[in-house]
Amino acid sequence: MRVVDQLPHPSFRIQLFHFGSNYLVEIEAGPMKQTYRYPTDRFASPTAVWATVTPEFLEQVRQHFNAMYRDWMATWPASES
Repeated sequence: MRVVDQLPHPSFRIQLFHFGSNYLVEIEAGPMKQTYRYPTDRFASPTAVWATVTPEFLEQVRQHFNAMYRDWMATWPASES
C-alpha cells in the first residue's frame, strides 16, 4: 500500500492510498478512523476519487465519527473513586 496524496482539512487527516485494485480514502479524527474503498476500474485516477470527497460527504463522515465516539465511550467502564 502506498500513499498517493493528502487532502488538507482543518478537522480531519485525509489520505489517499493505492492498494492492489483499489484506492483507499482514509479519514481520521482523534481516535476514530474510517476507510472508503474505490475500485480502480471505476475510479481511474486520484482526481476521480477526490471528486467524491465533497463537503456534504465530509459532514456525513463527521456525524459518523461523533456516533462512533459516543458508542466507543459508552463501552468504557465507569471510573472507580
